Amino acid sequence: MSGVTGTRTVRAGARWMSLFTLAWLAIWTVQLTPVQLLLPLQLDTPEDDWIRGVVSSGLVLGIGGLAGIIAGPAAGALSDRGAAGRHRRRPWALGGVGLTAVCLVLTGIAEGPWAVGAGWVGVSVGVAVSSAAFTALIADQLPSSQRGAASAAVGSSQAVGIVLGVGLVVLLGLGISEDTCCSRPSSPSSDPRQRCSCRTRRPPRRCARSRSDVVRSPRCVIAISPGCSPAVW
Repeated sequence: MSGVTGTRTVRAGARWMSLFTLAWLAIWTVQLTPVQLLLPLQLDTPEDDWIRGVVSSGLVLGIGGLAGIIAGPAAGALSDRGAAGRHRRRPWALGGVGLTAVCLVLTGIAEGPWAVGAGWVGVSVGVAVSSAAFTALIADQLPSSQRGAASAAVGSSQAVGIVLGVGLVVLLGLGISEDTCCSRPSSPSSDPRQRCSCRTRRPPRRCARSRSDVVRSPRCVIAISPGCSPAVW
């Protein structure tokens, strides 16, 4: 016998392939959108202390990537030891998705590089575990004639996921919860114009019509305070 125990021999239908593609689309969206947009905003620092922000971003992304490199193969190897069957990957897939969702919420409300880094490590581990489980489904449940199409769906959903995630953030006006990026004020001896030039993170839902120090433009709101350079809202 040349067959492999637990391997699916019938072709998967359009429903299976659609759900498989949507699952990968969700994985890529929640993983790549914070890396491209949200994490740099959370770890940003004032202009006179930009090196600290760059170092924090590098450490957070580097440690998170290392955690994912370790967690992915480990989760795949452990899931291989499960009882043969169509559902032996399900606990790992669901567990990884749940861990990713919880850590994404914690990352969104975290303040400071240590808290953001801890949350992002959890996200990286959850994504790695769920990715290992979903990747193994290709060999477990698909015949050889459909494995190439499934692998193509994984790759194409990656390209769509980053565009979808960043597009939703921009269209919905989402951002981090901080009022400004000035987490630490500049030194008293620095130019006051530099201390006030930070950009705020989240565009306001409503415009303060009564404020005389607000200059409106078609796409943004610019607040001007005495002794400070304009700050884009």
